[in-house]
Amino acid sequence: MKLAPHSWKDRPSLIESLFPVQKLSVESYKEQMAGQGKTLTALGSFWKGRKPLILNKACVLGALLPSTENPLRDLEIFEMLMGMDEEALQIRGATVSIETLLEKVPGLEVSRYFDVHPSTAELPGFSPFSLKDFPLAGKEGSKPKFPKLSWKERFDWSEKYPIYKKAMKDAGYSDKVRMASRPEEVGDRLFDSIWEKVNEHLGTSASSIPELVEEMGVARYGHRPRVADVFCGSGQIPFEAARLGCDVYASDLNPIACMLTWGAFHIVGAGEEDRKKIEESQKELVEKVQKEIDALDIENDGQGWKAKAFLYCVEVICPESGWKVPLIPSLIISKGYRVIAKLVPDPRKKKYGIEIVYVQTDEEVETASLGTVRDGDLVHSPDGITEYRTKISSIRGDHTDSEGNTRNKLRLWEKEDFVPREGDIFQERLYCIQWMKKKLKGKGDEYEFRSVTEEDLRREEKVIHYVKEHLPEWQEKGYVPDMKIEPGDKTDEPIRTRGWTYWHHLFNARQLLIDSFVNKMISNYNSFGLFQVLNWNSRLSPWNIGSGGGGSIQDTFYNQALNTLNSYGCRASWLALKQVLLNNN
Repeated sequence: MKLAPHSWKDRPSLIESLFPVQKLSVESYKEQMAGQGKTLTALGSFWKGRKPLILNKACVLGALLPSTENPLRDLEIFEMLMGMDEEALQIRGATVSIETLLEKVPGLEVSRYFDVHPSTAELPGFSPFSLKDFPLAGKEGSKPKFPKLSWKERFDWSEKYPIYKKAMKDAGYSDKVRMASRPEEVGDRLFDSIWEKVNEHLGTSASSIPELVEEMGVARYGHRPRVADVFCGSGQIPFEAARLGCDVYASDLNPIACMLTWGAFHIVGAGEEDRKKIEESQKELVEKVQKEIDALDIENDGQGWKAKAFLYCVEVICPESGWKVPLIPSLIISKGYRVIAKLVPDPRKKKYGIEIVYVQTDEEVETASLGTVRDGDLVHSPDGITEYRTKISSIRGDHTDSEGNTRNKLRLWEKEDFVPREGDIFQERLYCIQWMKKKLKGKGDEYEFRSVTEEDLRREEKVIHYVKEHLPEWQEKGYVPDMKIEPGDKTDEPIRTRGWTYWHHLFNARQLLIDSFVNKMISNYNSFGLFQVLNWNSRLSPWNIGSGGGGSIQDTFYNQALNTLNSYGCRASWLALKQVLLNNN
């Protein structure tokens, strides 16, 4: 049945009669699992209520498309417009890994289609001619390794496409989506071949989704569709509606929501020319800030290595033993590199040295999984025999007063504070640095975890002195906030557990240094970079011992709380400044 657009006014919409919920659930899940690869997270991943863009698109199109007497064809057209039909899935499947292609397409000649990375050829058992030799054996005691392969340059898309198609042929919808790109990652070429079918069914003359949306709006309402979202959150609904071609109106009571929505339209949704200006502005900001940091000479060891990450921990005096003990929940530094922290007792000073050690086996790594913080207790044994265990809440002196309020012995930090004062219950210690330098041969960098040296401590003192000297000026000019933390259900945590009373207390000296330089130099084009730098580099940023082989520093808003940490990771400037770049992922 071919519709006449003028007949749409009183016709039920598609979403009223059918909606492919199962397929949309699969697509939505894939988008949600994309993490930092999602379109709007470049502005900041600290907003947790985002709805999948593909679900927003489905709702808008489902409300506009008419329900006809041919529901099967209605569904086919809807799936074409969503990039969910069979042909679109084949195109989206171009990201299937070579490993999956070899698994799904028996008899595929490796030597004909793929180049082999030199490192693979050196592995035992390697043969490029058949699938039976994959995966290859790795080093003794490690998992088998799949060969590093890449398509030969002479093969273009038309020659690759049949192979991808074979790999996807017998898979179910969930498996196809898992192997494929998301529709928005592929772009408009998903829809190049659908318009004759779409226009024939709907009686339209569109050649793009925005054109179709406008025609559908005129047919239903007499004008282009308007979408209003009065509590827009981070702007995902108005953003997707605008991308489809609707006129949109958005508002929110939360200023952060308004900021994110503005960024979605003017930064993520910027045109090509504006996009170039944004990228140039971001790169210029990074270069200026990095130049300022480099001039201080606080991240180089003088031997060609530059810092990548600094690991800090809290230290307290154990009330039972009188020893000064670092609070480190796990002594594992890196599972992938087999690095642990070893506590070295110093009975004369009644404190622990921290030695960073590379071990040989996974078993040795696992023995270091228990640190000095266990179930909220401080646990340590200076002689390896007598174990002291004290609740950290008792060390703080937590108690409930006559009015039912929680109190403790912590000194409340003041506006000029950014490091603990002598005599504070909780002190802070730099205990490990990850260093890096370019490899002498080949591409990439080599990494090294090291114990902290006297030279490192001198550089640390240099940073603290610089921040102390400039903090009043930075606060006066607004580069560093001087706002108090308002008490509340979520904001009481840093006040109660650390005595932090101002927002800048959530950042150490190195972090404040980078933040102030970024804030001093930002413009409208790169203002969102500051929020990302703050999110990924604070005293609330956990060190992840198992991520990325060597380890990584997580974002502050990995959850929706402001939980203080006993140990945390601090990014060196070049790594922190990556967050300024919109396309850093």
